[in-house]
Amino acid sequence: MWECFLSSFTDPKTVYIAAYVQYNLAYTFSIHNNLSHPISSLESMVLDFSFEDKTLHIINVYHCIPDNPCSHSLLHLLSHKLDPLLPTLLIGDINTHSYLWSFPYSTISPWASELVDWFDDQGLELLNPPCIAIWESSHDDGRPLVLDLALINEATAISGQISSLHIFFEKSIFLDHTALCLL
Repeated sequence: MWECFLSSFTDPKTVYIAAYVQYNLAYTFSIHNNLSHPISSLESMVLDFSFEDKTLHIINVYHCIPDNPCSHSLLHLLSHKLDPLLPTLLIGDINTHSYLWSFPYSTISPWASELVDWFDDQGLELLNPPCIAIWESSHDDGRPLVLDLALINEATAISGQISSLHIFFEKSIFLDHTALCLL
């Protein structure tokens, strides 16, 4: 029932990111996995959904939790400027805690302000509702967290291509991260 899109890789053990599109939607749109885009890497992918004269640019990001708690691996993303006229959705497992979306008990990530500044510079608006868990630990001592984000630019908001974000743990295929569904 799903079509799978992967980032470019040479070793299947290095696949950090994938995107799944329901077949009934995949055949409605033209979907281009843009492996040559500057943001495309083992940790991010760019998919262009086109229908008639409309295109939605989807950037799917997985930010590996760094070994050094003061560093991050988002430079390939933060060094890129997004086209403000191209409707864009940025979605993914960002693994970053910020005062803007995290629960009060979360320790703010040292790179959070740099990431938030980049979001602001790119005109990206957060779709996540405040203080709604996106990750739940299977351990008794684990607290729910907000690790997955969905953001859109003004061109997407104006185009009406995305209406709302819904969070469904029951659709997450028994993972600790919820499914983020966009209508």
